[in-house]
Amino acid sequence: MTAVMQWSIMRAQMDANTSPKTVSLVEDEPLVRQRLQRLIDDSPDFSLLRSYSSGVPAVQDLPIVPPDLLITDLGLPGMRGEEVIARVKETLPELPIVAYTVFEDEDSILGAIRAGANGYILKDTAEQLILAELRVVLLGGSTLTPRIAERILNLQAAADSAETQGREELTPRELEILNEISLGFTYGEIAEHLTISLHTVRRHIEKIYRKLNVNSRHEATAQAQKLRLL
Repeated sequence: MTAVMQWSIMRAQMDANTSPKTVSLVEDEPLVRQRLQRLIDDSPDFSLLRSYSSGVPAVQDLPIVPPDLLITDLGLPGMRGEEVIARVKETLPELPIVAYTVFEDEDSILGAIRAGANGYILKDTAEQLILAELRVVLLGGSTLTPRIAERILNLQAAADSAETQGREELTPRELEILNEISLGFTYGEIAEHLTISLHTVRRHIEKIYRKLNVNSRHEATAQAQKLRLL
């Protein structure tokens, strides 16, 4: 569901509280900062609280004067945006934070999300969509602009493909035993069901664990379900 659709559904929630939500900015480029300030000031839903040109003063000041929402660039001088997000989340874990950046590479996207960003907006995003994304984040959602959402889906697909290609295939017998493991049968019961020795069962399970890169019955079952082997 896009941010605009989510916003339409949840508009009634926002209307229940008509006071503007305060926003603080961390952006080193003056023109970009002015654009965001104007966008926020012109919206009836938001009010600019504070603006910072670098991460260090923001990290020091935000716990003292916390906004309802933080927007931060990633390519900041000195302390990068990912570190700003992580540091702020340490003291204000519930504060919604949106990364606002030109970067759409894997390291930047995943770095910001892992640091705790609730949204990721590219700087060339249309202004009305930016506002819609910010509203969704304030209502408790996690939002990504369409191009970034597509990028993450592509990254996940590539990771899944690489994992599948690098994995040694299980034999039909190993798949049989994997199924028995997932059903909770003991080694002895598996040996009896398949009419093989207990030693053979153990050898097969060792190979299954190695091929799936797991160390336990539970992990083997979870990995098999993820790979759709069961």
